[in-house]
Amino acid sequence: FGSSCVSEYAHVLDNAKVFGNALISEDAQIYGDAEVLGNAQVYENAEVLGHTRLAGNARICEDAKLHSDEDYFCAQSFGSMGRTTTFFKTKEGWLINCGCFKGTVEQFRESVAKTHGDSLIAQEYLMIADIAELRIKRHQHRDSQEVYITDEELAKFKIKRCESEIPSNEITD
Repeated sequence: FGSSCVSEYAHVLDNAKVFGNALISEDAQIYGDAEVLGNAQVYENAEVLGHTRLAGNARICEDAKLHSDEDYFCAQSFGSMGRTTTFFKTKEGWLINCGCFKGTVEQFRESVAKTHGDSLIAQEYLMIADIAELRIKRHQHRDSQEVYITDEELAKFKIKRCESEIPSNEITD
């Protein structure tokens, strides 16, 4: 839809949708009920599936495998160029894509120190890295807890959580 583009060996399957100015290229795959919109780009061997809604200026690449919206996040308009910094889950861990940089959180910190020293821009980037590490730890904690819980216990938890009355304006995470 719109000006979106699917090129090279990329695939959009099932009920997945790509619209706006989104770009899907190389060997990327979008499937399930996933949506890619805005100026988002998915390329290389990345996969976006499930009910993931990838939007804005997100850049997802490498062997990323996004099963849900919790598998990525973006920090927009930071740094010297006002770029979007995208953090995303891959088969091997988490990566950061920011301008021409692509690597781990540790590599990102090293690159920021080398490029920006101890400037205010460096401090912004390092705060984003701190947030990324917290988000990754929360994600890993959630994943590790689910490994040790039975399907029956998980089903009970999900039912209880859905039935609880939480005001829509209250943050629960």
